[in-house]
Amino acid sequence: MKVHSERPPGSDQRGPFRRFLENRLIGNFDSEDFSDAWKKKFAHAPTWCDADMSLQQINRGKATGNRIALYARAFFQLWLFRIGCFVQRYAWWTILISMILYCLCLGGLQHVVIETDLVKLWVSEGGRLNEEMDYLGQVKHARETGQLNHVHKIKRDIEKATKPATPAPVEAETRRGPELPKENGLGGGFQLMQEIAGYEVHMFNETWTLSDICFKPPGPSFNSGPLAGIMSKLLDKIIPCIWITPVDCYWDGAKALGPNPPLNLGPEVSSFISSLPPGNVTWKNLNPTSVIKEVGALFDLGPIGNFFERAGIDGAYLDRPCIDPLEEECPKSAPNYFDRCAALTNDIFGKKRRKRQAETDGDEATTAATSATKKSAGDSKKDDDYYAYEDDADYINGLGNTTNPKKDAEKEAKNTLCLEYGGSLLKWMQENPNRLGEFLTKEEMPKYPNYGDVMTGGCKGFGKKIMEWPEDLIIGGIERENGKLVSAEALQSVFLRNFTKKLYGHEANKEQRVFHPLASTSIADMLEEFSQFNYMIIVIGYILMVIYAAFTQGRFQGWWLAVQSNVALAIAGVILVTYSSICGLGFATHLGINFNAATTQVVPFLSLGLGIDDMFLLLHNYDEIINICDKNEIGVLLKETGMSVMLTSINNILAFISGYVLPIPALRSFCSQTAILLLFNLIFLMFIFPAMIGIDLRRQRKGKRDLAYCSRGTPQMPASQSVPSNVSNMSSRAELQGYGKQNEEFRRYEPWYTVGGFLNNIYIPALKNNVVKAIILIGTATAVAFGLYGMSTSVLGLELADILPEHTPPAAFLRAREKYFSFYPMFAVLRGNEIDIPHQQQLIEEYRQQLGASKFMIKAEGKLQPYWMSMLRVWLQSLDKALEKDLAAGKFDLTNGNPIKVNGEKPSPESMIAARLVCSFGSTYNCDGRLGKMKMVDQNEIINPEGFYNYLTGWFNVDNMMYYVSQASFYPAPPGWEYNEKTAKVVPPSEPLLYSQMPFYQNDLVDTPAIVKMIEEIRATCEEYTERGLPNYPSGIAFTFWEQYLSLRFNLFMAILIIAAAVFTVISILMFNPWAATLIMCIVVITTIELGGFMGLMGIKMNPISAVTLICAVGIGVEFTAHVELAFLTALGTIDQRLESCLRHMFVPVYHGAISTFLGVVMLIFSEFDFVVTYFFYTMTLLVALGVFNGLCVLPVILTLVGPDPELTPTSGDSVLPPPPPLRQQNAEKEAYGGGGAEGGMRKRKEKKQAEVEMSARDSPSTSSASHSSDEEAPSK
Repeated sequence: MKVHSERPPGSDQRGPFRRFLENRLIGNFDSEDFSDAWKKKFAHAPTWCDADMSLQQINRGKATGNRIALYARAFFQLWLFRIGCFVQRYAWWTILISMILYCLCLGGLQHVVIETDLVKLWVSEGGRLNEEMDYLGQVKHARETGQLNHVHKIKRDIEKATKPATPAPVEAETRRGPELPKENGLGGGFQLMQEIAGYEVHMFNETWTLSDICFKPPGPSFNSGPLAGIMSKLLDKIIPCIWITPVDCYWDGAKALGPNPPLNLGPEVSSFISSLPPGNVTWKNLNPTSVIKEVGALFDLGPIGNFFERAGIDGAYLDRPCIDPLEEECPKSAPNYFDRCAALTNDIFGKKRRKRQAETDGDEATTAATSATKKSAGDSKKDDDYYAYEDDADYINGLGNTTNPKKDAEKEAKNTLCLEYGGSLLKWMQENPNRLGEFLTKEEMPKYPNYGDVMTGGCKGFGKKIMEWPEDLIIGGIERENGKLVSAEALQSVFLRNFTKKLYGHEANKEQRVFHPLASTSIADMLEEFSQFNYMIIVIGYILMVIYAAFTQGRFQGWWLAVQSNVALAIAGVILVTYSSICGLGFATHLGINFNAATTQVVPFLSLGLGIDDMFLLLHNYDEIINICDKNEIGVLLKETGMSVMLTSINNILAFISGYVLPIPALRSFCSQTAILLLFNLIFLMFIFPAMIGIDLRRQRKGKRDLAYCSRGTPQMPASQSVPSNVSNMSSRAELQGYGKQNEEFRRYEPWYTVGGFLNNIYIPALKNNVVKAIILIGTATAVAFGLYGMSTSVLGLELADILPEHTPPAAFLRAREKYFSFYPMFAVLRGNEIDIPHQQQLIEEYRQQLGASKFMIKAEGKLQPYWMSMLRVWLQSLDKALEKDLAAGKFDLTNGNPIKVNGEKPSPESMIAARLVCSFGSTYNCDGRLGKMKMVDQNEIINPEGFYNYLTGWFNVDNMMYYVSQASFYPAPPGWEYNEKTAKVVPPSEPLLYSQMPFYQNDLVDTPAIVKMIEEIRATCEEYTERGLPNYPSGIAFTFWEQYLSLRFNLFMAILIIAAAVFTVISILMFNPWAATLIMCIVVITTIELGGFMGLMGIKMNPISAVTLICAVGIGVEFTAHVELAFLTALGTIDQRLESCLRHMFVPVYHGAISTFLGVVMLIFSEFDFVVTYFFYTMTLLVALGVFNGLCVLPVILTLVGPDPELTPTSGDSVLPPPPPLRQQNAEKEAYGGGGAEGGMRKRKEKKQAEVEMSARDSPSTSSASHSSDEEAPSK
């Protein structure tokens, strides 16, 4: 053997910084303090065991290596060793104090808030959308504090109460079925609507019906008059809830509008107003326009008639076709009304006789027999076949009470006949539709509506000009022929507002769900119900983890657990990880982080799975340490294993912190809480669990059995007599061989059927085979190729139904809606005090038309949905016409605008209001030069800017129903004003509008890519006009929930870039080996690509939730690679020897860690939320599988090909490096070389070395191994 001469200490030139480091990091550990068995372990993996001693060997010239990496390693190992020694000495105190500190965090759990508001969960924090949604609150605050020119950003949730009520869809029901636009489908719809209108809810000691809480636009104003009170009462009662339904195409849509109970104004009013139906008044028989015209001809009702004309109320529902023309209440004005009186009194039965005679061709005997048979049936047959008579006389005689056929009584007889038997006729015709052809010709048959023609293009409410329901809103699954609707699969009705619980249990839904209800509160209610912790599932998951941990750590001796078993440690570890996670959640609550569905459904299991991983690594190495060390065992355990624990835990924490880059509040809460829990688990693994190991160490030294501390085992049992009790624990267990074992090299007892046996006998030999390596590399390349392809095919998307439990009614509604309806409402909001609306009318109209040019915008007959300014303009134009007419008749004083009677007639109410408005401009009232010379709307349809805000006040107060229908939501609202004929006074101007909105309907938003394209298009238009001086922004459901997709890919890229840089930095700092860090990053990137690709191939869409999984994959992927890489980096010998060494050391704990992670997430499959199963269980399971394969198969193969050199290389060229001689011997050598100045510091540290933690004589036999240098060479003299 070649003998190398030692290099004299101090012969190399060291700078001051290096001397500083070495004075503090070298010489803290002495080989004299360790057993021979430990020294043999050091010889194979010196830097893993002790970087300090490795540096000592480098300084002695016995080895060369990466000094910077070893300096860092020595620093961490020194402090980890001190922590271990401390917790071993003060184990009980460490546990007690740690538990007390953890308990302090539990106080936050009493303030837990589970967030269920989708807007607060999903809207990006601090972004454009968040600022837009907070805008109205900011403006209100600024206006109230007088700071409109400097609006401070305040955090405020805008609630619906901040806007005037608008007929936005709050509750909807969807009915599904084949070819619904026919009688059965529509009939079921209006029957359900009638039921809903009659529902009652008992709350707060009151009985509530739909009409009590739904949205109703306020009734128009009346002038004072004899019938003003009656008409006001009538309209207040008769104005219905706003329904958006396909049944509005028909007269039947009036049935659900009520009022309920019907109005009855008494016989006096009904006789006075002939247009009022006698008796009960409902929308089924009311013609409001006729009533208003009749009353308006007698009394002054103000501008109400003008309102009815502009709203297009006309005859309301009376001029619409009946779904069933045989309906008894179907009005005569309906296009397909069936005249029952004509059917009874006309000669239809004689026609029937002649038709039969022609068909029988004179077979009179048969006819007579038939007639005799029918007459003999008498009254018992009458109900079944009313109209089976041969002629009219037979029928008349059968009536009994109509026996006078005289001409002077013919009319009275016909009326009596129709009144008494018309209903029976209709009922019989409904029950016997196949027999109508017996006495009705084709022209006389009931005319059922052509549903396709009627419903093509949509339907209209009771105000035809202001309540248009687009086809895409109310009809889904449409099939067309020549542009006409021929069939549909779904109908949707929207109304305001509750009663969904009754609809859930509707009898039509008992066998198969046909009606799908959804309320605005349904989603929040479902989220609140299912976001609670499912304690049963959590307990079962944790019990499974306890069983697995105990199974892997159990050893049996006879009929009970052996001394060497660690079941108690495993169980306590799982329990304390659970406790640590609970405390972490409490601490997160202290920080103001709210809980959500991801918190309650995912975090407990994910933190458990990731927290248990490193526990297995500590227990695996604990088996070895107790066999090769006789003092400071916990210090040595943390010194050797703590680096790996820190490496993986820190990277996991950084991964979830990087997820904070995604600006989704729910995901930020999830990532923050998980990172906090992982931090708490890291503290537990570095302090509390080592203290528990220290307590268990005392048990083992006393020879007490596991979980039976009163029973002694036989720790000196020879290894050859040990019989393994299960498969998995043999890979991490060895028998205690007595206390002379520290002199022998430690070897695990691993039969072929254990994990360790598989590793030694099959796996390691296979990995050394070049064919196996080639197969692994080819398979990996193929998987990466498929991954890249899968990522290219992945699509954006996360539908609202995905975040709700699958079996719930809201989820069923949303599924049906996504399948059949692609309709979304939106608003274009004009904002800010920089807008000059009166002078920017043309620009506003251009902006609206530009938005309307989008292919996604719905137009009714080629026109956009009317908005507040267009309604204001139409109103002003009607006033201009009325004023022009009365001015020509000389009915106004041109100096003050007061009305003048001409021939006893006053001006019309519209012209009187117009005169007041024309004379008002700003705060001035002046009619000179204005009345008769100017109009409020010019020929270019521009409203006079001078009086714009005066006109706005007038419209807001006089035409207030139109204001509410326009959904303008003005802020600040115009002041109150009422016309006074006696006082010529200015109409007060409204304050400049800081907030107003224009409604639009959008279509073809079938999936996320389409919605994203729409958002990009609309946003571009909004930004263009903002630059042109018209500050604005879009608003609506589509923008609220899909806005983040615009920047999702960029945010995902930035997050992955950040976590990758962080992981690379952490690994480089802890290892100080850039090439090793690069290899780890390569494996992590491969894992991420494979995961993303498989998600795409499995149909898992790209969205913020799946983005979090990909981000976390970078950090969690380190879990499966860093341990192997570090073990390989610290091993000595040939490539194959280093590969074998690292796998023997890390394969088993990594395997158990992967299984524990899987067990942690496997319970997610029982979650009520589909998105938890899809985006967490599936992806995390796939991540674990890919991580195990890439970490234990691909990485070892790559390490054999391009792996980094060992951190330390013996100068002798051997594959082992013995530990340095004791420090006292090294000091002696230095003194021999005259290096007294250098060794003084080393000797001083040796004297001040911390006290060793040894078992007492009572706990363990006194053992003292010979302390001598392991080096073969003697120093030359």
